[in-house]
Amino acid sequence: MLGVLGEEPLVHLAPVGQRQVTLALAAGVSFWRKADLERDIGIATLRSFLQLTAIGYVIALIFEADTLWLVLALLVVMVVFGALTARSRAKKVFSVLSRRDMIRFPQKERNQKCRFAVPDRQSLKNIKQ
Repeated sequence: MLGVLGEEPLVHLAPVGQRQVTLALAAGVSFWRKADLERDIGIATLRSFLQLTAIGYVIALIFEADTLWLVLALLVVMVVFGALTARSRAKKVFSVLSRRDMIRFPQKERNQKCRFAVPDRQSLKNIKQ
């Protein structure tokens, strides 16, 4: 079953302890550098622990049920949420970067520093040759 006494534990304490030390170190650096992130780090740690524990039990229950439709439903949910997360992160990245930042070609002009600009057709033809 799910971590019943006498069975192999679902979570080993050594990796959990290592992660807690790393998070404590991050909170300590935040306190030392006066970044005021200790509360956020603590809340994020607790929230991620609770979410991952809950999801772990849900996944274990689904696999223990040994029903194909539940496994497929889990797979669909994971793919949909992964796609939504990737799409939202991509929007943030592309809103910061403009098209000019994607392809950079130096524009040579006298009396000016080298600037970057989007290439015109003639520049692209010269590059291909």
